Formats: sequence, structure tokens, C-alpha cells
Amino acid sequence: MKYLSVAVALFFLASSSIASASEYWETCDGCSLSKMEWRAKQAVPPNTQGAYAVYIMDVSQERIEKFSVFVFYDYGTNLYFAAASVVEIEADIANAYTNFVTDLKSVVAVLQAGTTIPIEVGGSAFDLIHASSQQLAVANYIAGNLDFWQVLGGYGALPLLVMGKIASVNIVILATFADGSTVTYELTGITETAEGTVVLTFKYRTGSAVDADGNSIPESSADAAPYAGTYSSSDLASTMQTYIINSYGYSGISCTVSETEDHITLTCKKS
Repeated sequence: MKYLSVAVALFFLASSSIASASEYWETCDGCSLSKMEWRAKQAVPPNTQGAYAVYIMDVSQERIEKFSVFVFYDYGTNLYFAAASVVEIEADIANAYTNFVTDLKSVVAVLQAGTTIPIEVGGSAFDLIHASSQQLAVANYIAGNLDFWQVLGGYGALPLLVMGKIASVNIVILATFADGSTVTYELTGITETAEGTVVLTFKYRTGSAVDADGNSIPESSADAAPYAGTYSSSDLASTMQTYIINSYGYSGISCTVSETEDHITLTCKKS
């Protein structure tokens, strides 16, 4: 293993000048140090020799580690190998990361209370099912009316792409409509335009729509039959029944409504 020994020696030499190496940033939430090390090796380009600085971020534990990673080719085995070691992280990056995650968690706590959608943007979660234009309209409203960037401010030591990776792990918004129904949106990206404007991208989470009584709104014929929901009023049960029949009745679905003293039950099944 002559070549392997030489390559390992080169790794330690490269570690001393890692500041000039290419940088990569990845998340590894709730990870042990060994799992972070593995993630750091996976972050660098495969089958390419070189030295890299890799930052691994753990949001839940508010922790960040920096690794120096060296990828080398072993002529004895005709394989590429990667070696990684923890190195001291820059103070400005560590401080910026800690402050960003702390502020981010404060914003998330506020967002968990939900966002009310104006009726002119969307009247009900039912309107979003199978309607990409309606989903986009709500996403644009959330992005345009969320003071996310103003609340968090700027953290110059952290690249914008990095903050996007951190935020996308955590930002989930409950959107509430006038009829009491809700859907969930998640932040999928933070980008910056050529003019320096920060753009937030939100995406509707498939399967997240529920009505005012907390019953899941079917998004396929398989979800619609069999189906069972409990309702506080005949109007809400009727709304769901009408939606199911109009959307999936073509597949031979029939529904029945039964009432007791304290609730109403809607059941649907294949005819």
C-alpha cells in the first residue's frame, strides 16, 4: 500500500493550507461527529483528487463543524479514497451561524401560529387540490408577505445559499383559509436576484390539506374510497361529500352520511 501511505501523508500537508481549498456546506441534523465526518466526505466531488473545506451544520443542536477533506487516488487499488479531520472553524462563521439559527428558531415559533390567507387569494384548501395555479398563488402570497429576511437580517459570514439550506430544513407554514380549512407550505429555497433582492420559494406540501374539522381532504381516488370523516355540522359534511363525488365520482364512488347526537359521519366507498 505504498501509494496509499503517500496519499495519507499528502492529506495532512493539505490540511495545513485548507483555507485556500474549495468550500462546501451541508446540513446533518441531529448527527454525531462520526456521521458528520461521513457527510463531509460525501459532500465533495466524487472521483476527483483535491483538498476541500467542508462545513457541516446541525440546526437542531445549533452546532457547526468544519472538516478538511482530502480525496486521493490509490494506484495500488485503482480506487479513490477520502480522508477527513475536524479543524478549527473561523470565529466569525461560528458566531454568524449561532446567531442565525437562534433568530431562525424565533421566526419559526411565530410561523407555527399560522398565516391567514385572504379570500381573494384563496377561499379554501379545497381550491388547491389539483390546482397548481392556486397553489402557486398562495405560495407567492406567503413569500411576499413574510418579513422573514427583515426579521433575520443579514449574516455576511454565511453565504446566502447556506442560509437557504438551513432555513429549508425548518420553515414550515400553516396557511389558514376563511372557511377554517388549512394547508401546509414549506420553504424550499432562498435565492438572490442580480439586483440583490432575496427571493423566498415556498411549496405546497402534498397531502397536507384538511377541512375545518381536521379531516384530511382526499387528493386521489385511492384517498377518497374508502373514506371516513367526522363532522361538527351537516354543512361541512356536505362540502366534503360534494368535493369527493365531483372530483372522484367517475371511479364509481358513493358516499353516505349518518348522524348521532354529538357528531356526523361521512363514509365513502367504491360502489
